[in-house]
This record gives sequence, C-alpha cells and structure tokens, in this order.
Amino acid sequence: RMEAFDAGLARRTYLNAWVAAVFAGHPANGDLPRICETIRDLPPRPGGPVALDIMLEGLAALEIDGHAVAAPILQRAAKALTDLPIEDALAWGGWATAVTDATWDPEGTRAIAEGQIRRVREVGALAQLTMSLAALGHVTAWSGDLAGAASIAAESTSVATSIGSPFPPTITLRLLALKGSEREAAALIARTLADSGPAVAASTAYWAAAVLNNGLARYEQAMSAAERATAATLAPCPSIWALPELVEAASRVG
Repeated sequence: RMEAFDAGLARRTYLNAWVAAVFAGHPANGDLPRICETIRDLPPRPGGPVALDIMLEGLAALEIDGHAVAAPILQRAAKALTDLPIEDALAWGGWATAVTDATWDPEGTRAIAEGQIRRVREVGALAQLTMSLAALGHVTAWSGDLAGAASIAAESTSVATSIGSPFPPTITLRLLALKGSEREAAALIARTLADSGPAVAASTAYWAAAVLNNGLARYEQAMSAAERATAATLAPCPSIWALPELVEAASRVG
C-alpha cells in the first residue's frame, strides 16, 4: 500500500520487516520468504539504485536464491554502505552489517559498524547504537581482542539499560565461549535459551554452546549444539557462523 505514495519509505519498511522476521524466527508463517518476494517485485528506482536498494536485493536473494547468487550482490552493497548519509544511518543503517556478516567479511563489518557508531554518537541517537555495537563486538572478539570486545559489550549493556530496551547478550555469549569460561557461559546460555526473546539470541546461544564444548573437548555436546544453531536458517548469520563448529565436532566423533 505504501509503494504507490512513497517508494523510498516502502523500501525502508521492507528492510524493517526483513529484520523483524529474522529476529522473530518463526518459519511456519512464511513471513521471510513473502517479504523477500515483495522486495524482489519492487520497481526500479528512477536514476538507478542506491545503497538501500542493493542491500535489499542481496538480502532477498540470500533467502530466495541462496549464497552463490546473493554473495556478489551483498559484496556490492557492502561497498555502498561504508559512508551513509546521517539520515540513512539513523533510519536504517543499524542493519547494514547484515550484508558483510552473511559473506564472512569481518573487515567490511568493522568498517560499516565503526562508521555507523560514529555517526549516531555524533547526534546522540542511543537507540540506534545497540545493533552496530553488537556487530562490532563480534568482529572484535573474532579478531582475538577479547578485552576490546568486553569493553564494547559493557557499552552495549549500558546503552540498552539507559534507554530501557534490553538487547540479547550476544557479545558476552561469544566472549565467555571463546574464553572457555564454563560456569559463566553455561549459565548465560541457559538463561538466554529460557528467555522468550528473539530467535537470533537462541541461535547465538547454541553457537556459543558449540564453541564452548569444542574448546572443552566435549564433541558430542558441541555437535548437538552446532546442529541446533546451523538448522536455524531464519537467523542467517549465526547459522552460517556455527558451521565450522559443526565440522570440528563431527570430525572428532566420526
């Protein structure tokens, strides 16, 4: 209904719908495929595509056509997303790292997340910070800078608390698993799985359990957790990231 009045706002709405469907993670209702088909049916923008258009095209292709088709589109989107105008950064830029997260591009994720964080800090838009901090925290932990990731996790928690908008403890799950902090990690994994929060949080918790158990040489438990994480394909990034844990655990148990 919105397309006839404001195609640009319609595109932003479809991106929000994509994010909501991914976070909700309910495959039975078919929301995500339907949203992606709607994105694919959008008429071309007069004057040629902008960053949001390429991003939407890539995310829709990821769901409908798979990684081989989506990857070059997502890579084009990543180049267009590194320097968003402030109005775009505030309106939808918090989701921009999805394009690099889905293509195993940590350098791209860092560049997009750092640019987004800088812009929203400049204008004090705290509500826009948590997603970009989560993306930056994950890539920082992955690079081995656990102290830096812990600092980002603390800032993310502080921001979420100050605006009354709780965010899943995804960075902390990642950190505790990588450190092999068995008691703390197991407790946070259990709390996250018991919570009725976003499906992405549950996928991240299973991924953390796989990392933790592989590190502790508990390969049967690691494989079970990794299977749960990789099966959650409506959470595209955690389900991709958990694949090496599944390979590692499966190779150990034959």
